[in-house]
Amino acid sequence: MFLFFLCDSLLCGHKSFGVRLHQLADETPDAKTNAATARSDRAVDRATSRVCSACLCIASGGALVMGGGDHCPHSAVGLAMKALTEPAVYQELAKDPKVNVLVLRAAMSTAKCRSHGEQFPKVVKERRQCQMIQDLETPWSVCDLEDVIRDRPDRQRFPELEACRLRHAQGIYGGGDDLHFRKDIAVAAGDELLKALRRTALQKYPEMEGDDSILLVLAAGWNTEDGEYNCLDSDGHCWRKTELVALAELCALNGRPFSSFHAKFEQLLNRCQEEHIAFIFQDLASITAASVAPHFPKPLSKPSQQLLSETVKRKRLREKTVAEELAEITGVPLDTAESIISVAGGLSEALEHPMFKQDMTREIKHARNEAPFQELVPSHKSIDLDAPEDPGKGANSALSELLSMGFPQLAAETALHCANGNLSQALEDLLST
Repeated sequence: MFLFFLCDSLLCGHKSFGVRLHQLADETPDAKTNAATARSDRAVDRATSRVCSACLCIASGGALVMGGGDHCPHSAVGLAMKALTEPAVYQELAKDPKVNVLVLRAAMSTAKCRSHGEQFPKVVKERRQCQMIQDLETPWSVCDLEDVIRDRPDRQRFPELEACRLRHAQGIYGGGDDLHFRKDIAVAAGDELLKALRRTALQKYPEMEGDDSILLVLAAGWNTEDGEYNCLDSDGHCWRKTELVALAELCALNGRPFSSFHAKFEQLLNRCQEEHIAFIFQDLASITAASVAPHFPKPLSKPSQQLLSETVKRKRLREKTVAEELAEITGVPLDTAESIISVAGGLSEALEHPMFKQDMTREIKHARNEAPFQELVPSHKSIDLDAPEDPGKGANSALSELLSMGFPQLAAETALHCANGNLSQALEDLLST
């Protein structure tokens, strides 16, 4: 099973935003084990370890089709389109496999829901308008998973959650943040969430155990809680209604080949760029599986830059004005300035870095005369898909880019080595020092 996880940063501790390939081993109880009543240690003794590959598309501050602003302009669908240009993902999808959809329950998604009531009441209420969405929602919530991790004796028990082995008295939230998983447990909790989703999918779609189908998990939308629903905002958007329509239209494709979803991704992103008045007048009741035209499987075309989401292009446009100003002030190339702005976050922050001090000139000239950087080959199980496709070629290119920004060669090489050749991560590390 290959899992496509479209989410926001509330539900993933692996990365604040972006695309990541991840593998995890799940221990699923066999047919003779009643996971609903058995103790977790006995269940694990009778378990079979299975490896699950996942593509995590994390839209921090965003939603399925709504970007997250300057911090992360991508939507989860936009990041999924970006992921399709990566060979590892393309290999899973090249034969246009069947896609099964699972929607993470919107209610009770954060710790604050326990003490202050539902934190996203509008999103939860509006999803209930669409029976198709409800039919594909998980029966459990994120807070139900936390109850298992905290080992609360009064918890409601779900077989797919009881198999979770992670235990922590404080749960998965805390540390002054009621929204995001606590840092010291974030990755482990994120893995348990993925495993629980996989187990739930196997209960709903048992045939997935032995075929090459894809599980598409839709776990985003909470960030549209304060968006408009039945009118346009000052930017011509109604993100809460748009998000609900997008979710319903993706659910309507459940069971179709991936090429149908790919076409729908492109269509939704294009529609979102325009004024959202069509979404306001779109009747949810009209969105049904029968209303979606049949699609016959066909191999996907070779990945190309044309598959990149329109949200990526919009990000470049938003950054360009500030980047041009930085290039004009400092004299660095425009593309370099754009990279710096994307990491630093703004013009004033970028100008504070020592690379723009006059005394860096000598080090820049010296660095450019040094020998080329040695090849780097990432070896982690989790792969950041922002990293270069060709490790050797990418490392030399990344080093040249850092040197052109004025960083000393030794510092640039060290940063790239620590970042496994990932230019964005290396630049972020250098700018933060």
